[in-house]
Amino acid sequence: MPNIIRFITDISIICKKKKKKLEPDVTIAVMSGDFLQRGEPALLSKWLRTKMALTAGVDLVFELPYAYAVQKADTFAAGAVAILDQLKAIFSVLAVKAVIWQRFSAPIA
Repeated sequence: MPNIIRFITDISIICKKKKKKLEPDVTIAVMSGDFLQRGEPALLSKWLRTKMALTAGVDLVFELPYAYAVQKADTFAAGAVAILDQLKAIFSVLAVKAVIWQRFSAPIA
């Protein structure tokens, strides 16, 4: 499960760097629930992903409503930013996961 380890590492690194630079009173994450962009089911439960974010240094986690979470990137981001705006967040740091499409010529062992 290297992708999960990578997720934990990426979020942890982003969180630590931004907390050091911005010195926030509170760090908030807005994350999708059981379904992700394009309506795909999440590999890990929202509860486990929340625990991972909290372990990485996030103080509060809010669930992005389904109506935003399963949309294209700009709608997804607009929903997250709207929640942060309602919370009166001063800084927004968007963590975007880069997706690399690769065609496999051989079965994965």
